[in-house]
Amino acid sequence: MIIEKKIKNYTVFVKKDGEKYIEIFKDFLSYNHQVIKVFRNIEDTKVV
Repeated sequence: MIIEKKIKNYTVFVKKDGEKYIEIFKDFLSYNHQVIKVFRNIEDTKVV
C-alpha cells in the first residue's frame, strides 16, 4: 500500500514500510547529513 505524506511543502509517496526514506528526506531538507568520504575521479586531482 502506498501512503501520501506532506513534509514541509512537499508531497511524498512511500510504501507503508518506507519510514526510513521519510527520515532520509527530512535529513536532506534540514541539511542534517554527514559526508563520510568523497571520491574524485579526475586525472588532475588524483594522488598517486
